[in-house]
Amino acid sequence: MGTVSFLVQNSLIAGVLSVVFVGVACPASCNRGPAATEAATLKFLLDDQPNRHLQKLGEISDGKPSLVRTFASPAHGRSALQIQQWMEDAGMRTWIDSVANVHGRIDGKAKTAPVLVVGSHYDTVMDAGKYDGALGIIVGIAAVKALLVQAAAGKGLLSAEELADIRAGRSLRQVLGNEVRHLLREPVEVVAWSDEEGLRFQSTFLGSRAVAGSLLEQGALEMTDAQGHSLADVLSSQGFNSTPASIEKIAMEPSSVKGYVEVHMEQGPVLQDRGAALAPVAAIAGQSRLALALHGTQGHAGTVPMHLRHDPFAGAVEVAHWLEQRCLVSAESSQWSDVRGEDNLVCTVGSVNLWPGASNVIPGSVNMSVDVRSQSDALRKRVLQDLESNVNATCDRRGLDCMAELKHDQPAVACDGDMIEQLQQACIQSSMELPALNYEPIVSGAGHDALAMAAITKIGMLFVRCLDGISHSPLEYVEPEDVATASGALYMYLRSQTL
Repeated sequence: MGTVSFLVQNSLIAGVLSVVFVGVACPASCNRGPAATEAATLKFLLDDQPNRHLQKLGEISDGKPSLVRTFASPAHGRSALQIQQWMEDAGMRTWIDSVANVHGRIDGKAKTAPVLVVGSHYDTVMDAGKYDGALGIIVGIAAVKALLVQAAAGKGLLSAEELADIRAGRSLRQVLGNEVRHLLREPVEVVAWSDEEGLRFQSTFLGSRAVAGSLLEQGALEMTDAQGHSLADVLSSQGFNSTPASIEKIAMEPSSVKGYVEVHMEQGPVLQDRGAALAPVAAIAGQSRLALALHGTQGHAGTVPMHLRHDPFAGAVEVAHWLEQRCLVSAESSQWSDVRGEDNLVCTVGSVNLWPGASNVIPGSVNMSVDVRSQSDALRKRVLQDLESNVNATCDRRGLDCMAELKHDQPAVACDGDMIEQLQQACIQSSMELPALNYEPIVSGAGHDALAMAAITKIGMLFVRCLDGISHSPLEYVEPEDVATASGALYMYLRSQTL
């Protein structure tokens, strides 16, 4: 994996330079003179610095050695200030809003034009890895900074000495002054969302829902954490104005937003299996969660003959096996899918609880969870209908009483077709030496802040390969070369939209 990514990284630098800095292919000229200085600056902005920032952000934690950064914790506050500093160093105008989202904005020449928003989250799960959420923030800052540097270089505003100062860590605002505000044609805003995971208040997308204007609709300010503290009280204790009026001011009008782009580690193994560092996202899968309860006859494990039992666990096992086979058949079929089948339908029994749960007792009841996700809402609903029929048939045959409760039902959200194509083209441009790589759009089975933003604007997402598909774990890992490739691809996309 490393070799492929390294080639992508080198071609990324060559490709960007050939487009912006020198106007010719990089390999013939990047080893000397001004082009060498520009190449070194580009590598620093899209590779060295974002990888260093990812590691530094991953060290800001409320616990050691584990990484944990939940909403409104001390580490959460420290990381917000660090992200804000990096945004300022990249030349952005920055602020932290009333729900702790960190914003960095370049107004551009048309400062009142609809803004292109780039976002991801900086909160974590317990015992987290360094890349979930943080990757999209750091890559977003890196891409905007590279865009501004290259725009300034194209106008002759940066000398070789000033490029060296930037590589040494000097703030772009210090180098360019107020000129940095007007380098882009249209505004760009990077947002670090405060709470995507929802651990503290058991409610996801808190930060992005505030900006999308949907947070107050769900009574979020009255939500309480495990200690009984309301969201309003927690925000007030952090120095934020937590009144409904202040939260309303955060919301963006749909007409003020051009689109939303989110870069995120894949959190699955598909890209690694493809041998591709990146892929645009076609859609965020719809999701249904059910609670199934099967009730039988509790009895002695040694005295009730097998043919006289009404064992709910045996019924639950039968249902779980049927569900696996049903979803495998659909995943391998093109009947319901307009993308690769294995990306499109996943079904999971994630929790099974037996009562009374003793080794010498036939259980009297079983409670189990079922999670069904698909890009196709029609397919997902068909699976639920088939599941209901199977559960009823299984329980009738085994003499069990069964109940099902739909706990969560979220329709699929499609990414914008034009943005998919533009991100796909950016992937190809950022790896021009490897045009045959498979950049076919992928379906996201996990929820992201893009779900909330889809309520007010068109969305696009870019997934980045991660090692063995591991996430929500200290073992999650994205190759440094793939971080650089993602930074370059996002740069290419932003360049097409703002220069």
